[in-house]
Amino acid sequence: PVTVQAKKTNLSKMMEFPLDETRFVQLCAESSDLDGCDYFGLTALHKLASWDKPNCMHLLFSRISDPARYVNAVDGEGNTAAHL
Repeated sequence: PVTVQAKKTNLSKMMEFPLDETRFVQLCAESSDLDGCDYFGLTALHKLASWDKPNCMHLLFSRISDPARYVNAVDGEGNTAAHL
């Protein structure tokens, strides 16, 4: 039998500025890849930190599997979300 794998939807690639909190909740529900990066190496956390979205950050942390690893993720320029 042939198995079909579901395509992972990358949260970071779906997020656009300015981000509405209601839309973010919707995106989190639709996304299966919360840890992924966009084309510039930015995680969802990088974007939320630079856009000053603490409520969205709280929701994201409640859903990711390894928050410590995620906080230390670096973008294409070597910055963590804390740098932003």
